[in-house]
Amino acid sequence: MKKIITLISCLCFAVFAVAQFQVGTQNLSIQDPTRGNRTIGYEVCYPATAAGANAPVAAGQFPVIVFGHGFGISISEYDVWCDAYAAKGYIIAFPTTEGSIFPFPNHEQFSLDMSFLIDHLLGANTPFPGSILGTSAIMGHSMGGGASWAAAASNPNITTMVTLAAAETNAPVSSIGAAPNITIPTLTLAGTSDCVVMNGGAPIDMYNALPTGPYHVYLDIIGGSHCQFGAASGFSICTTGEFCGGFIPIADQHNQMLTTTCLWMDYYLKDNCQAFLDLQTYIDTNEGNLHNSMEMGTEPVTSCTACASLDLDINFDGFPGQTSWDIVDANGAVVVSGGSYPTIPANGNTTENTCLPDGCYTLNFYDSVNNGMCPFQSTTASVGTFVTPGTLITPGSIVATLGSVVTPGLCGNYTLSNADGTAIVSGGGGFGNMQSNNFCVSGGVGQLIIREDSGTYEKQYADNTINTLQILLSPNPAKDDLNIYHNIKNNDELYINIININGKIIQQINQNMNGDAVISLDVHHLSSGFYFVQLIAGENMVTRKFVKQ
Repeated sequence: MKKIITLISCLCFAVFAVAQFQVGTQNLSIQDPTRGNRTIGYEVCYPATAAGANAPVAAGQFPVIVFGHGFGISISEYDVWCDAYAAKGYIIAFPTTEGSIFPFPNHEQFSLDMSFLIDHLLGANTPFPGSILGTSAIMGHSMGGGASWAAAASNPNITTMVTLAAAETNAPVSSIGAAPNITIPTLTLAGTSDCVVMNGGAPIDMYNALPTGPYHVYLDIIGGSHCQFGAASGFSICTTGEFCGGFIPIADQHNQMLTTTCLWMDYYLKDNCQAFLDLQTYIDTNEGNLHNSMEMGTEPVTSCTACASLDLDINFDGFPGQTSWDIVDANGAVVVSGGSYPTIPANGNTTENTCLPDGCYTLNFYDSVNNGMCPFQSTTASVGTFVTPGTLITPGSIVATLGSVVTPGLCGNYTLSNADGTAIVSGGGGFGNMQSNNFCVSGGVGQLIIREDSGTYEKQYADNTINTLQILLSPNPAKDDLNIYHNIKNNDELYINIININGKIIQQINQNMNGDAVISLDVHHLSSGFYFVQLIAGENMVTRKFVKQ
């Protein structure tokens, strides 16, 4: 991974020591009607209001993880995962099926059990209604790790996959064979002292069979053993099969596996940008404990901007005390506001500063007497009759149609700008009692939402000398169709990816440009929320965020 200069905000294992939630547990079962009502028993650990069995779930919404056990290994051996992740705000389920040694477990059925549990926990009949965030991970150790690869290749509801010392599964389900069909980000962990899955069918073979995207990472824990990805109790089916030595202390292995996987999950399941940078830094600064750090695909995050710095410059008319404003987010909540300004002189000015996180917003300006930011008539008889916006008013001037003397001054205006001075929104004049403008913040930079009929894209991309790929999305937010205006001037083959907020590619389009100046995408089928459009033309790539209404 690239070295990034940043401070790790928190190591997840240290956070686990101070629990954010109590850990509740339940033993549940569900039947899969597509497999003859096969019963899938599972134990689930979740954030709770009190510790213990069947405790009420804590307030909030939480990601889902399904964790597959190893061959002949009791799920109690994975209590470290149960306690750590539930306390951190995850719902983690452990299927108990295919736990026997004789008869030999059916790997195909186990992968289907894990996939079915993902759908069940995310679905309408989830045992945690109102508590599901909507993102999910498939996860497992040894046999369960191998089964995760088969599940991830066929279930579109899985956001990411994390596996621990995964073992190749038996035909007809092969982990290595499933790898080329996996289109979600994956984290593959292994131990250098693992003598159980060290030969053909090892995790590295699965990793090497993955496609190059969207993003995959392979990590070796130096001195890590196969069984220490769980409890590694004194006598278990796992420890009897691991006959080699040279292991690091189990606490050290748990520290490394929980830290790396937690940071990965916090990014992909909770959209915590800084967690991804912290993961990079943790790996780069722990080269004595982790090595063989390999990656495929493009890193989804190279920097995190907590918010975009914005300046609101206001030039008032003769009555600053009548003007106020606010900025509301996509949910209609006011995030910042100002005014009125009775102490500012007539025709004075002021600058307000704010910093907004990524998202889409509306800037509203208000006037208390319904004439916007323009002077009004001075006589009682003409109250409510206003001067045309932009009209220069001079002392003693007469409005012929009314025959009354008007207040001197100019209409006021306002401009919202980025930190570099680029104007995002501007307005003012005689707008009545309210004027609204929409804009978005993406990657710490504000941008105006441009209407299709504005012609702005023609002005922006009319220069044929532009040689870097640029795109403009409109309308944004989009309801049914999203238009992509671009500056591609040749017939290059173009690749378009629609990516959800968790980094998962949910739609891919491949087409020849043929001189088209605009590409129209049908997005009506997408759920409401934030998405990214990624265009790749030759060696150029650009990504922009949009909002689906």
